[in-house]
Amino acid sequence: MPIFEYRCVECENEFELFVRKDATDAACPSCGGQQLQKLFSTSMVSTIGTKLRSYHQNEHRKKRQQAERDHDTHDHHHDH
Repeated sequence: MPIFEYRCVECENEFELFVRKDATDAACPSCGGQQLQKLFSTSMVSTIGTKLRSYHQNEHRKKRQQAERDHDTHDHHHDH
C-alpha cells in the first residue's frame, strides 16, 4: 500500500495515510473531514526528478549515438 500525504481542507492538518486503490473513505485523523488535498511528498518529488533526469540522460545518449552513426556513415562515403 502506498503512503500519501494529505492536507485537510477543513482544519488544515497535514498527515500521511496508507491508501488502498479501492479506498474512497479517507478522512482527516484530527477532525474527521473528508475534503482532503493530496500533497506532493518529498519522495514523490524525488522520484519525479529522478525519472526526468534519467529521461534527459537517455535522450542525450540517443542523440550522441545518432551523431556518431551519422559521422561514421559520412566518413565511409568519402573513403570510396
